[in-house]
Amino acid sequence: MKKHLVVMATLLFLMAVPASAQYWGVPGSTGDVDESAASIYEKTGASLKFKSASTGTIVARYPIWSPVSANPGWTTLGVAFGGPGVSVRVIELSHCLRFEDEIASQTFTATDQNSCEPLSISHTWDFANYSYYVEVTLTRGSTSTNPQLHQLHLQ
Repeated sequence: MKKHLVVMATLLFLMAVPASAQYWGVPGSTGDVDESAASIYEKTGASLKFKSASTGTIVARYPIWSPVSANPGWTTLGVAFGGPGVSVRVIELSHCLRFEDEIASQTFTATDQNSCEPLSISHTWDFANYSYYVEVTLTRGSTSTNPQLHQLHLQ
């Protein structure tokens, strides 16, 4: 009985949290990396990065989910990354019409290995009718740079 009361109290609390207080975040190491980059990337701790002697392009995708189907009110994608050569795109996919639309994108040029930059998003989220993901591209033309993704978060 006591366990049921705790569960009910938790559910009531979660229902009282406004949609704008919802949060989504993932470590860089959890992305779905394109097979074309299989031999050049590595995941170390929370980060996605190039193997030490590798160059090229790594594309990884991160599905966005929300515990509510209504608009969670997110207006900012935080990107924690290192080095130049990091680009992100936020993509919306229609559930039934098989089209995708870019709703925000940014290429970051910081050279610091521990940068966190915001990407403003002006969009009404609709998880009842659309799916969403963040596509991250790491580009490395020379081993003198070290682009890597540490974390993504929406708020």
